[in-house]
Amino acid sequence: MSFKHLPLLLFLSSIVVSNLFVPRQTHGDVILSEFFYDATGSDNGNEWVELFNDGLTAVDLSTYSLGYGGSDYTFGTYQLSGIIAPGQYFVAGGASSNAGNGNPVFDFMMDFSPDIQNSGTIGDGLAFFNVTASSITSSTVPIAAVIYGPNNDNGLIDETGGVGAVDVGDAAAGSSLTYDGTNWAITSTLTPGSGTLISAVPEPGAGAILAMLGISLAARRRRKSCRA
Repeated sequence: MSFKHLPLLLFLSSIVVSNLFVPRQTHGDVILSEFFYDATGSDNGNEWVELFNDGLTAVDLSTYSLGYGGSDYTFGTYQLSGIIAPGQYFVAGGASSNAGNGNPVFDFMMDFSPDIQNSGTIGDGLAFFNVTASSITSSTVPIAAVIYGPNNDNGLIDETGGVGAVDVGDAAAGSSLTYDGTNWAITSTLTPGSGTLISAVPEPGAGAILAMLGISLAARRRRKSCRA
């Protein structure tokens, strides 16, 4: 039986064994996943925003921030802090935790001041930025934005830098806005710190494909040789 190509194929396989998979993403990808802004009664201290790390590495949030408002995102700004691990949720807000706001366990505790706006006849928005809170201006383009309410008559921008479309309606008191990976929706079941989002998984890279092809060819040649 002949194995003349087997050493070369095994060599090609071995040089990629430590890198069988190339990550789909090479950095953390943090997204807005849920937020609660309208409590039954006073909003003060009861509001929270949930983030999710959809990437493959931990992310230091010290250079990220939130902004919110009606005419632009500078009505209120909020400096984030802390580490969010891959595949994990992160809840910021507080400091109150009770049945009315879903009993959140805060990863970063600081009141939203002023309160996140409750939409009315004109829509409002919440945005996530990769700059510090002190750097947010009316023209700063966010990483992501959620525009909620009946319209966007004030022309809030989204992650494209252009005027964004309305993502979802206004949540009633006691409900939150939540993201399922595709769409935003209003829900009366608050889930701070948990949900159905799943982080990115590695996809086979060129090295992995080459290695598997080499092993497959070697096996085929061996079977043919044995039959001969």
